[in-house]
Amino acid sequence: MRYLLSVFFMCLLWAVADVNACSCEPTDTLEAYRTTPVIVKGTVVSKSFVSLSSTMNDTALRKFKSAGLSEIQEDYLQLQVLRIELSVSEIYKGGLQYCGKVMLYTTANGGSCGYLGFRESEEFIVYASPSSFTYSFFISDLGVTDKLEEHGSLWTNLCTLTAPYSSDNEKIITQLQNLYPSNKQAPFHEIINDYDYGLNRARESNKPIFLMFTGTKCKNVADVNAVIMESEVIVTLLNKHFVSVILHVDDNSKLPEVELVWRKGRQHKIKTLGNKWAHLEMTQYDANYQPFITIIGFREDRILDMKIMMPDEEEVLEYLQLGLEAFNLSR
Repeated sequence: MRYLLSVFFMCLLWAVADVNACSCEPTDTLEAYRTTPVIVKGTVVSKSFVSLSSTMNDTALRKFKSAGLSEIQEDYLQLQVLRIELSVSEIYKGGLQYCGKVMLYTTANGGSCGYLGFRESEEFIVYASPSSFTYSFFISDLGVTDKLEEHGSLWTNLCTLTAPYSSDNEKIITQLQNLYPSNKQAPFHEIINDYDYGLNRARESNKPIFLMFTGTKCKNVADVNAVIMESEVIVTLLNKHFVSVILHVDDNSKLPEVELVWRKGRQHKIKTLGNKWAHLEMTQYDANYQPFITIIGFREDRILDMKIMMPDEEEVLEYLQLGLEAFNLSR
């Protein structure tokens, strides 16, 4: 019976998509704010169509497939969804792990309630959830309890209040934050995703750089990101005394031109920003793992590396204080 329901929901999704007949209950801003897990402001870096299976984390997906799939479920994994690379500049509600670049997903057409209004280089206020709106249609009878979503990713749809940024929308959210202060986070003043720009900002402000090479795939990266991003005291210290530069080695944004570089006697093609940051980490800092964290000066002098692979909040704070003291002594 549950299998038949799964098939029914899947067919319904395809049928609805074909007739472009998404139907949503009207939601006011107060209700949306109270019930939406994550609300952010960000700029669209890129958008592309990908398969539903590529939105899932690899470990859970393997378990999911090993449970045995029907032909319909196999086809469902190839369903196209829209992937948005979003550069988050402010978090109105939700965890600080969503600072920087995040992957945002929505179904690929308006008929299945996908939000298709995203435009590259434009700013949006996004109402989102870390849980997919589509997986539940067909996975309940497979006995897989692992979270299938890619860690750190978000989902939105046409039924949310996701919309292009406007000062009026932001003003309403700010008022709601004041009504519900427990939902208000203390985001970074600025996270810089460009190395040279970060050096310039540090030079102008005469501050050290908190430099982190990171990614989105590994659990240890996600755990360290969560320790740093979700601690108000750490974020406050970084905002006040550091320039925060966070570089994603798996950033697939294409470079204008392919660069040819030499590393360890071999020629390599640098096609994406991620390639560029990985090459920088390996050649400039002699490291090839993530997260790699170091504090540097604006002259690229290496002040203090983070030696602990899985630091807790207290260890991060101690590290930042030591790095700040070393920077002040070196001036």
